[in-house]
Amino acid sequence: MKRILAIVLTSVMLVSSSLAVCAAEPSTGSNSITADDIQKLVDAINALQKSNESLQQANQNLQQSNQNLQDSNRNLMDSNSNLQQSSRDLQQSNSNLQQSNASLQQSNADLQQSNKDLKQSNADLQQSNRDLQTSNQNLMNSNQQLVNSNDALISSNAALQSSVDRLTNAINGRPIPPGPAPAPVPSGGGSGGGGGSSAGKADNASNYNGSVIYPVKKIEINGVKSNATFMVATPDGGTVTSARELAARLGGSLINTVTTSSPGVTFATAKVNFFVGGVVDHDNIAVYQLVGKTWTQLPVSEIRKDHVIVNMTQHGTLAFIRVPALATTG
Repeated sequence: MKRILAIVLTSVMLVSSSLAVCAAEPSTGSNSITADDIQKLVDAINALQKSNESLQQANQNLQQSNQNLQDSNRNLMDSNSNLQQSSRDLQQSNSNLQQSNASLQQSNADLQQSNKDLKQSNADLQQSNRDLQTSNQNLMNSNQQLVNSNDALISSNAALQSSVDRLTNAINGRPIPPGPAPAPVPSGGGSGGGGGSSAGKADNASNYNGSVIYPVKKIEINGVKSNATFMVATPDGGTVTSARELAARLGGSLINTVTTSSPGVTFATAKVNFFVGGVVDHDNIAVYQLVGKTWTQLPVSEIRKDHVIVNMTQHGTLAFIRVPALATTG
């Protein structure tokens, strides 16, 4: 741009000088304006016009550059405004993030407290469970003591009943059977079954040689406890004799024999807790059932003082035999 201004200034000065020379010299002979002078003047004017055109073009370019600069400035201002908005948005996001972080820390603190509370609750539950187990064990011990007391009471009642029977026989002049007479069986029992009728004397008890067997209640029928009652009766004399002979063949002794029934109640399997007076803990007691004319041994699941638990599949006559060792025979 400076070069263009210099050229224009030079051209103006040249034209001015030429005009001044022409004006100063008189129009005489050799000092008159020549064709060369005119040509130089024309050239100077043309150069001035070109310089003027260049100056105008340069001015236009300058205006365009100024316009572009203004546009760039506006774009820069817009960018700066957008940047400021982005900065504000970033600050807001950072504030939101800090709030979220504070909420997360609070939630984590609440979770830790809940975990502590859960651990404490679990410890309390475990302690309660231990207390419950202790209470249950104490209850079982109390129940066992009650059972033992009940068995002792039953034995005492049996002895009392035996004394009453002996006294009654003595008063009536009948012979007194040897050995103690056990007491009635408690209400708890094993199982019972089908509806057959009792054979023999239907006195709801069987008394043989001082051992008494009474009806059994709360029978376990087909694996389920029930309220059924297992009725008993003394078999006829021939059946009792057959039972004694069976005991002799086994090398043992007949404790008692009984015929069972449960009218109106049928069963496929029955677990019966018989009260058999004279039985002691860990006694060797074999139980046989008369099926037709054959004595068949039945499974015995437990033997304890005055109790024999027998598994049955049908009613019939049973023989309770004390044997040297448990064995199966026909």
